[in-house]
Amino acid sequence: MNMIFVNGKKEKNHDNIDELLTALNYNKKNIAVLVNDNIIKREDWKGYKLKEKDRVEIVGFVGGG
Repeated sequence: MNMIFVNGKKEKNHDNIDELLTALNYNKKNIAVLVNDNIIKREDWKGYKLKEKDRVEIVGFVGGG
């Protein structure tokens, strides 16, 4: 099985970042995604193909004052 790491945990790979976020039930509005320490632009999520053993970090933003 093709596996990747998401926030340090093994996960089943998906075709692209957008599908991964949907499968993991992430709200896509206020997050950033890094793959192997590189920020991936939101407009590239559907076209970015994840590869076995990629390390994905999903970071959420919190507003405050």
